[in-house]
Amino acid sequence: MNDDHINAICAVCVFFGAIVPWALLLIGGVMSIFLDSAYWGETAAYLTATGLIFMLGSYVLSRISDIVASRN
Repeated sequence: MNDDHINAICAVCVFFGAIVPWALLLIGGVMSIFLDSAYWGETAAYLTATGLIFMLGSYVLSRISDIVASRN
């Protein structure tokens, strides 16, 4: 059986569920440490908040996936 489409979906999920949120948190943290203008501080806060929202979305979708899988 060919599961290439499942692997492609999993790669997208890993990218947007793990790599992007942590990258946004890291970039926001580094920006807040090294840049001291109000504009870059606000940008760092938005990047960090976006990373946290992506993590929350990833968690919610994984919980929904687990619930659906356990019912079948």
